[in-house]
Amino acid sequence: MIKNNKKNSLISGNVEREDVEKTALPRHKVLLIFVVFVQFLLMSDFMMLMPMAPDIALDLNFKVEHFAWLTGAYTAMAVISGLFGAVILDKVDQRKTVIILLTVHAVLMFSCYWVESFSLLFVLRCLAGLISAPLAAILLSFIISNFSVADRGKAMAKMALSFSLSAIIGVPLGLELAYILGWRLAFVVMAVPLLLMAFASWFVLPQNNPSSVAHSQRDSDGRSDNRSESQSPGHPFSFALLKQQPTLLIGLLLMATTTFSVFLFIPHLSSIFQFNYGLAREDIGQLYLLGGLVTIVVTQVFGAFIAQLNLNFVSWTLAIATIVVLFLGFSSTPWLPVFMVFILFMSLNSLRNLMVQYIVSKIPQPAARTGYMSALVSVRNIFTGLASVVSSFILVTTPAQSLANVDSLIWLSTLTILCMPIFIMFLLRSTKMIY
Repeated sequence: MIKNNKKNSLISGNVEREDVEKTALPRHKVLLIFVVFVQFLLMSDFMMLMPMAPDIALDLNFKVEHFAWLTGAYTAMAVISGLFGAVILDKVDQRKTVIILLTVHAVLMFSCYWVESFSLLFVLRCLAGLISAPLAAILLSFIISNFSVADRGKAMAKMALSFSLSAIIGVPLGLELAYILGWRLAFVVMAVPLLLMAFASWFVLPQNNPSSVAHSQRDSDGRSDNRSESQSPGHPFSFALLKQQPTLLIGLLLMATTTFSVFLFIPHLSSIFQFNYGLAREDIGQLYLLGGLVTIVVTQVFGAFIAQLNLNFVSWTLAIATIVVLFLGFSSTPWLPVFMVFILFMSLNSLRNLMVQYIVSKIPQPAARTGYMSALVSVRNIFTGLASVVSSFILVTTPAQSLANVDSLIWLSTLTILCMPIFIMFLLRSTKMIY
């Protein structure tokens, strides 16, 4: 009788555990939610700073035009740390590194409460920039390593949500907190969930470094993705590998040209629409909100099917469609309404960016993955800044307060846009791009 009771209790215990396992989210989905939320917090921290410029400048007694130094320094430090991280991140314990970086970033945000001068705020933003690039590279590497190639596009589309959500929710929330509590306490409030995520990292992130283990990628049919499970994970990333593996260099060029082509326009969209095409200032918020919502939808749909598409054909289609929108929507005599131009421009560029991220994720071997992602982050930051500088030299304000030379910007963007399908064609032909 006692044995039967023990047996029944064991059976019931196993059934309960099976029910819990069935209802619980798979570990890789929990990882994805974690990464999206962390990126949402980090992007909100970066993006909400500029709209707070008048409040902070008044409080710390410095000129508003000096505020650009904060974002410039943040980006410059991200470039430096990204290049440095490219050669060391593959060799460290990445879970512990994430915990340390998130904790330090939260402490930097808490420290804003005691800032009394522009110079101290400048130092804090420089340190935050140093942290941002390695964090972004490691988190992306975790996603790539824990999702099969067939599911990677969906995961990357979900990661893209963090940018849209930070613009739609994070920035307005931060500004509202700054209005109610003051800009200092706004950063303190945003730092609390970041510190909690640092604690959660120990339980959510896999123990093994994603770039130190060769992960067997399988497609939806269960077949190995063009490589055997016993294949070596390769060597950690170094810039010397760019000579040995040309696909790595082509991937960096692909990221550079794609980033450069879109950021020739992004910093100036609001000015072009208002001063050249007469869009009312009060309509700008609605324009960005609608464009953001449409971008979220199309990115998720595209990510769900990207693994099944002919990427050569799609890359040429997206490139040509983007060029058509540039000429019809931004020329001296636009043929399309402003709202349609903005929605098409942002949607097409989000799809191009997702495709590039998906393709470059397959280039490095597992052992070089995080270092290569760090190099990509630096390249993206470099060419974001370079495009902004080049476009500011090309565009000229006329006496009528409109922007001249937009046509020159269109032609330069067109040339760099056409590089994308060419580079993708070379990458897809390479038998080494299978990770």
